[in-house]
Amino acid sequence: METTLVQRPRQLLKPLDVDMAAFVHAEMRAHGVRLVLGGSLEAVEEGPCGLTVHLGDGEVLPADLVVLAIGVAPEAHLAAEAGLDLGQRGSIVTDASMVTSDLDILAVGDAVEVTHGVTGTKALVALAGPANKQGRIAADVICSRYGGSWGSSVIKVFDLTAASTGLNEAAARAQGYDCDTVILTPGSHAGYYPGARPLTMKVVFEKGTLRL
Repeated sequence: METTLVQRPRQLLKPLDVDMAAFVHAEMRAHGVRLVLGGSLEAVEEGPCGLTVHLGDGEVLPADLVVLAIGVAPEAHLAAEAGLDLGQRGSIVTDASMVTSDLDILAVGDAVEVTHGVTGTKALVALAGPANKQGRIAADVICSRYGGSWGSSVIKVFDLTAASTGLNEAAARAQGYDCDTVILTPGSHAGYYPGARPLTMKVVFEKGTLRL
């Protein structure tokens, strides 16, 4: 299937730094996917011969199928109508027990404002893992607390797996951390056992405390 991926940012997978995302770019291209990074979609027209995609630089692409993946936004209109306190982009404010500003209402999932596990600041993390943990805490709210989200995520791109957690280098520096990095290339399991594959791992740490 001839595939073109158009994205406004100049790299794929924002949770990764540019140098780590380059591995994903190479994997996509090796499988024949054309990447238009730093591009923009201006219009999609339907004609007798299929779809026509117009890009911001004037390029026109014929297409049989167009998939739009344009982000996630909190759907919290019910919370707003209930008079609950709202946070970033209309997300629902909760405490560590997932209790909202109404003590009789709990909220979990992509519509909830969370605390980032590294920075301690408020954030939106629309991932299944945090939502699952929040749901378990809401079910056992008496003795449990939600400790924040680290934004751990993983994606399979053809034969390549890319994963991230916490802050990447760019995000850490933007938050004011005096950080440094190290690139490691361990095996996927112990070297004395056959079949180990090399991993490329970028570790970001705070210089003064050596905190990961």
